[in-house]
Amino acid sequence: MNADHQEFLSRLIRRVIELKTLMIESGDTQFLLKHSWIHASRVLVFDLLPGDRESVTPDLSLAPSGWELQLWGRTNSSCHYALGLGDRILGGPPKRTSNGQHCLAATWPLETDLGDIRADVNNWIQRLAEAAT
Repeated sequence: MNADHQEFLSRLIRRVIELKTLMIESGDTQFLLKHSWIHASRVLVFDLLPGDRESVTPDLSLAPSGWELQLWGRTNSSCHYALGLGDRILGGPPKRTSNGQHCLAATWPLETDLGDIRADVNNWIQRLAEAAT
């Protein structure tokens, strides 16, 4: 891997860390089981408080193509439930990711302001928590 590509990937990782910090500092954690955590350097994971239904986890990933919010479940039945929630919230069949198990909820270009992404993700988390009860 050349130095320019490695530096680009490092900038992506720093953006994920910045967003995580911004979300923690904002105090918008009422629907989360714990603070968000980072998986595989570029995925911000949000564990929602358990509701009456299956657990749905929104994951926000950053790739060279941009930001992507996916809804998924930790078990087969909760994956099906996550797709159904995405259908209800989006008002139509959700776009599935390439593996067919996750619902693509939202996307943002790389250069999107982190405050805008924070607000959108918090809105999704609130809507998921309300839909799950």
